[in-house]
Amino acid sequence: FPSHDRSGIVGVHRSGTNDLVWLQINAFPEFLADGTFKQAVVTFIDITRTKQTERELQLKNRISNCFIQSNKDYFYSEVLDMLKDFFRCEYGLFGYIDEDGDFVAKSMTKDIWKVCEMDDKIPVFSKDSWGGLWGKALIGKKTLYQNENLQFPGGHVVLSNALAAPILSSDNLLRAYRDWE
Repeated sequence: FPSHDRSGIVGVHRSGTNDLVWLQINAFPEFLADGTFKQAVVTFIDITRTKQTERELQLKNRISNCFIQSNKDYFYSEVLDMLKDFFRCEYGLFGYIDEDGDFVAKSMTKDIWKVCEMDDKIPVFSKDSWGGLWGKALIGKKTLYQNENLQFPGGHVVLSNALAAPILSSDNLLRAYRDWE
């Protein structure tokens, strides 16, 4: 008898959360000798980890291609858009360490300027001002995240969670113009 095997991949929301679980579904019909349908055997395999790895690799490839092909003036905003899309977040910043050792937020979401009520909105943060989650991540040279109890200076946009991921080159924070031009 001809094979009627069916398989597919589907994303379903985990009950009670907004988490997406990816399932590979395989169905194999069984027939009697006379061709009458007997039963179907259906298997579900959780492939969420594999799908997440695929997404991460796609992001890394997109960033790598951007690094190679992009004009350095647009690189930061292009990568920030990719990261915001990947993490499904509204705000973000992406930058580098300049020759003075200061963090330059070369690309900060422009829409944040409209809602931020801080008096001194600057895209350059001197090393002695590094604080909070991203300051700890830069100083410690490691990725950090926090999902609650974030502390902000007055007027800062309120965030419910944050991720800070420094880019390292030979165990040093990436410096623009020296490491990348």
